[in-house]
Amino acid sequence: MQTFYLDEGDLYITDDIAKELGVNTVDEAEDELERSLKLLLQERPKFREFIDVYGQVNGLAGLAVLSAHGLANDSSSTWKYVDGEGVEEIQTWIDSNDGDYSALLLYSCNGDHYTPTSKQSVILVPDRKIIDIPHIFNEPVYSLLVPGREEVDSNTVDYEIEEMKKKLA
Repeated sequence: MQTFYLDEGDLYITDDIAKELGVNTVDEAEDELERSLKLLLQERPKFREFIDVYGQVNGLAGLAVLSAHGLANDSSSTWKYVDGEGVEEIQTWIDSNDGDYSALLLYSCNGDHYTPTSKQSVILVPDRKIIDIPHIFNEPVYSLLVPGREEVDSNTVDYEIEEMKKKLA
């Protein structure tokens, strides 16, 4: 796993993904983070607004993106990712970064529809495999998992943002 601390957010990228995408330098990591954020948030600007307001209300800031190959159909019933020769649990990565960022963005296939948890940070999670071609059939649905609340999706995000803004007033 390589970690790049960048202006737009922090990129945690597995060695396999870094090799596939040719991410070796800070400049290449910035390009990959920009691409990932575009795919994850461009069509979901309200999610980005929610994350920003949530951070203000809870004293958190910044984004972290985990870019990894997710494993499906694992008999252990935990969401895992491949990192080089090893396999790690996504929940372990979440736990180690929870509270360090406003949001943890999971750019990892979730073929078995796992629902991770956090205590402080919002988690952006896909509901299935990720394909990097926008608007393709069966594109994943992304949801925001918020500690101590229900899932926030595109149908409820406006209401949730307004409720949080009341806390800032």
